[in-house]
Amino acid sequence: DLIFSITEEQSKELGNLIQTSISPVDSSWLKNFLQVCKIASLKLLPSDRYEWAKRQVNRKIEDLKKAELDDSIPF
Repeated sequence: DLIFSITEEQSKELGNLIQTSISPVDSSWLKNFLQVCKIASLKLLPSDRYEWAKRQVNRKIEDLKKAELDDSIPF
């Protein structure tokens, strides 16, 4: 069975999310994510993993936002 990779558009979307929302705070996250997926770059992500990957990215962004809020609480 041929497994197709995600589209250029999907790859850019995930890449942008990671670069703007995750990488500034957690620079090693993308590298770890690619290792978990056993791929060299986002472009190689199998298309059937796109929704899953997007959930992972969004979950990480939510976690970082929560952590940021926790950090700003003075007590």
